[in-house]
Amino acid sequence: MSTPQAVRSSAWQLNYQGKDITKDILLMVEEITYTSKGDGASSDLDIKIEDSGQLWQGPWYPTQGDVLTLWIGYSDAPLVACGSFQIDQPELEGPPDVMHIHCLTTDITPSLRTPNTIGYENQTLPQIAQTIATKHGLTVVGAPASLNVTFKRKTQRQETDIAFLHRLSNQYNYDFTIKAGQLIFRARTVVEQAAPILTIARQNIMRFEFIDKSHGTYKAAQVNYFDPHAKALNTATAPATAPNPTGDTLKIRGRAENGQDAMARATAEIHKANMNSITARITTPGNTNLAAGVTVTIQGFGVFSGKFLIHTAKHQIQRASGYTTSMELRKIPD
Repeated sequence: MSTPQAVRSSAWQLNYQGKDITKDILLMVEEITYTSKGDGASSDLDIKIEDSGQLWQGPWYPTQGDVLTLWIGYSDAPLVACGSFQIDQPELEGPPDVMHIHCLTTDITPSLRTPNTIGYENQTLPQIAQTIATKHGLTVVGAPASLNVTFKRKTQRQETDIAFLHRLSNQYNYDFTIKAGQLIFRARTVVEQAAPILTIARQNIMRFEFIDKSHGTYKAAQVNYFDPHAKALNTATAPATAPNPTGDTLKIRGRAENGQDAMARATAEIHKANMNSITARITTPGNTNLAAGVTVTIQGFGVFSGKFLIHTAKHQIQRASGYTTSMELRKIPD
C-alpha cells in the first residue's frame, strides 16, 4: 500500500516600501498573481485583498509609485524573489469590498514608457540599443553584434523607447527584456537551443490546451533590396528551417537597406511566421522554476509532446486553492 504524499503549503512574503507586511495582511489577501513575460513585455503583479474593514480604502490606501517586493514558493523551501514592483492602479469593487492593487515592475521606469520622436542615422541595432541604454542608466547584455548592418535611418515616431526597441529587435528576430539594470538581447534561435530545465508529464498537468496552426506556415520569405552597383531591384529569399511544401512564400513589404539586411530580415520573418505553428496553454501545480524565456519538455500528448518555450508564466497563489502556474508556450520544431 503506497504512502500518500503530503500536500505542500504555498507561502509568500510581501514587503511594502521595504517593510515586511506579510503577517499584517495574511488573512486579508485572497489572491496574489505574478506574471513573468517575455519579448520585451513588462512583468506585473496583481494583489486581491478583502477589505471589509475598509482599511485599504482608508488609512492604508496604496499610493501610486510605492514599491512592493514579492517572494513566492512553498513553506518547506526557500522562497524565490519575483522582483520589485511599483503600484500603478488601485481598484475597489464590491460588495463585498475587495481592493485590487495592480503593479508594474520597477525595471520599466516612467521614462522608458514616455513617447519620443527621434531619428537614428548611420547606426547599427547594437549602437541604437546602447544609445537608449545609456540614456536610462542601463547596460546592454547580449546585443546582436553579428547584426552589423548600418541603417541609413531608423525613426522613432511618438513611440516609447521600450516599444521602439521591441519593434526593432522583433524585426530581426531577437527577444529583449529589461531586468536588474540590464537591457538583455537574445536571438530567438539561440533561446530555442537551450536545454529544457525540466520535464512536465501529463499526470502533473492540471489543465491543458494545444492548438495546431501548422497549415498556415510558409516555406520561405522574400525581402526586396536595391543593388546600387547593378542599379536593379533584387530579392533575398530565406527558406524555412522545416519548410511546409504546400505553404506559400511570405513576401515582406518594403525594401531593406542592402543584401545583407534583406537576408537578415527574410531569415527573421520566416522564423517569426512559423514559430507559433503549435502553441499550448498549460496549468500545473506552482513551480518557481517556470518563467518566460525558458524551455521545458512536455510528455504524454502524442504528436503535441516535445520541447516548448515559455512565453508567459502566471504564478497565482489563492487562499482557497493554493499555488498554481499557468503558462502560454510555443513548440520548438524537432
